[in-house]
Amino acid sequence: MPFPFVLPTTSSISFTDSFTSSTHPSLPTHATTARGVVRDVLKRYKRLPPSSQPSNLSTVLAALHEYIPYLFALDAGLSGTPCAGEEIDLVLVKEVEVEWRSVLGSQGAGTTPSRVRMKSLDSELFFALGTLAQVYCLQARAQLHTLYNAAAPSSEQRVSAITAAMKHFLDANSIYTFLATRAQSWTQVSPAVDIAPPVLGALAAVTLAEATLITVLKDDPYPAAVQEDRNKASKEWMFRGTEMPKKEWAEKREDKKIEKGGAWGADAGRFEEGRVVDMLLAKWEKMNDTVLISLLFPLPAFNPSLFLFSVLFSLHHTNPPLQISIQTIPPPTSLLSTMPSGREYHSPKPYAIPTLEEDAIVRMRAPPDPGEAFEGEEDDSEEEERGQLPGAFPVKGGEAYY
Repeated sequence: MPFPFVLPTTSSISFTDSFTSSTHPSLPTHATTARGVVRDVLKRYKRLPPSSQPSNLSTVLAALHEYIPYLFALDAGLSGTPCAGEEIDLVLVKEVEVEWRSVLGSQGAGTTPSRVRMKSLDSELFFALGTLAQVYCLQARAQLHTLYNAAAPSSEQRVSAITAAMKHFLDANSIYTFLATRAQSWTQVSPAVDIAPPVLGALAAVTLAEATLITVLKDDPYPAAVQEDRNKASKEWMFRGTEMPKKEWAEKREDKKIEKGGAWGADAGRFEEGRVVDMLLAKWEKMNDTVLISLLFPLPAFNPSLFLFSVLFSLHHTNPPLQISIQTIPPPTSLLSTMPSGREYHSPKPYAIPTLEEDAIVRMRAPPDPGEAFEGEEDDSEEEERGQLPGAFPVKGGEAYY
């Protein structure tokens, strides 16, 4: 089950205070404007009710796609690499100071995630790309949630949802793999657990596992049977044998949770898989009981000698004669070499670094307008650190767990 990520929020900054460029003086201003849009979009997304957030993910995705090429342009200017075929002369006036809310770190009960202050352009790039990967995971979660709704989707809708979810997970995997590889060159400890190399590597493995798990579960009939049991509009009962109409309270609570879509997937599908295991266990017990009854109460006319004689007679007097094929068991070393690894279905592609268009690079050669920079218009007072809730355990915020 896809994890229900919470998108982080960030404070306002101005790149014009940290960078100057003799070749493209408007680059810091345009980057500040694009970041201000991302900041406002993330804050508006957080204030939406959980039922309205999935439909707003496309807006967050568009803002991040607009902003991330500017970050790579700033990074190319600092490292001296060309961007869109042009050399960008960028000078660092002072270190970039950014604040992002750590949503993957540990926090006390009744407290909001604390902001982490970082001083590097790499931290800003990692948080922006990490947020983009989380948006992809949430989009995949929204697609898969349609398969568990009360109204059963059609076969075309099911295939479309599975294909879209698989693509989103692979896009998220390429981003996390890129970040984990780039973080290997760090010499200092990560300032936030969200961008720590072990966490990025784990998230890359989880997203690939989610994409692989979809290929297995899309043909599994038992999750569909659980969904059919949840579907109130199902007409299966009209031609199926009657069963005891009982449902436990925990199953009803899980059905309500899936219907609302808020915390669905927070337990990694443990309860849903438990219902599937219970159905399989009931099926196996029924089959085993049937075999046991046939062994305890054999047919009265059964004669073992007569049965063996009939088998041997059939083997030698049929036309053509029956043949029993016997094959030796190969050694385990050769079997292990031919067994699939379980992850050969997908071939993840590397993350393609987005670049600015040539006409956008050309326009940045003009001198900047002092009033053109946009740092965001959303008020920050609502997002400031809130006090401890009554009865909550006092926790110090902003400290790494390691």
